[in-house]
Order: sequence, then C-alpha cells, then structure tokens
Amino acid sequence: MGCEYAVALWKALDNLHGAHSKSRIDDTCTLIQITRKGSTSMEDYLKQNKAWADSLALVGEPYLENQLISSVTSDLDIEYLSIVLQIEARSSITQKKLQGILLAFENKREHLQNLSLNSSTKPTRSPISPNANFANHPSTNNTGRGNYQNQGGGGRENYTCGGRSTSGRR
Repeated sequence: MGCEYAVALWKALDNLHGAHSKSRIDDTCTLIQITRKGSTSMEDYLKQNKAWADSLALVGEPYLENQLISSVTSDLDIEYLSIVLQIEARSSITQKKLQGILLAFENKREHLQNLSLNSSTKPTRSPISPNANFANHPSTNNTGRGNYQNQGGGGRENYTCGGRSTSGRR
C-alpha cells in the first residue's frame, strides 16, 4: 500500500474499508427505495425491507422508521391503493402497526379472491329459492289468515309478497 509507518497503513485501510462500507450503505438504501412488492408475499416483502433497515442500523446509518414506512407504501402495486391511502391519511404509524395492517389486508384480499374463484366453479343458485313459505298456492278468497281485503281488519291492508297476497300492519 506504499506506507512507511503502521499509522499510515491503518489510515489507508480505514479509508479503503470506509469507502467500501459507504458504497454498501448506499446500495442498501437504494434497494429499500426501489424494491417493489410484485408477486412476493407481503410477509416476505416486509421482512426484506426490515432486514435491510436493520443492517443499516448495525453499521451506524439507521434508516428512519418514517422513511421505511414511506418506501414500503410507495412501492406497493395498485391493488393496495385503498389501504395505502388510509395509512397515509393517519398522522403517524409505527412499522409494527403498518405490518399488521398490510398483512391483514393481504389475507383478506387473498380470501376474497379464493371465494371468487370457488364461486365461479360452482353452479349458481337463484338468490331466493322456493320453500314452504313462498310456494305458489292457489289463492282462495276470504279464507285463511291474511285475506281481510280491507274489510275492517283493524288497520290491516293487503300487500303482495313473493307473488302471494298477504296482509300486514302499517
């Protein structure tokens, strides 16, 4: 290294190591800022970002929590827009709280996608299926309950429910 004294050698090594460390710090900061979630699970995405932030803290260059939160939310895809807007509307949030919200959102989103996939493979039923209460019975006049036809029935009026005439109270 061309140094006459040990002090000069140590200083040269320190400068060399310092430059290498600074380069790695810059690279790690860049990774946090540009890495998108993509097809990675939310859990893995959050773990990776947290690991990078922790490695910066270990070398004395902590990545501030609010910067990490901003990087994480800004690198999510459009399908997370609704939850990102809610997170950004808060005055403050911790990394731990952010992690809980995003993991819960992803679990709910995956659950709904699975329901959607399962419902598209099953035969569909009509929203109201016939049962004993809605069976089509021939109408008979003035017999049975509910056929008052406004004949002094104590304020009762006829109305139609499921194609069958019934009576009710106002």
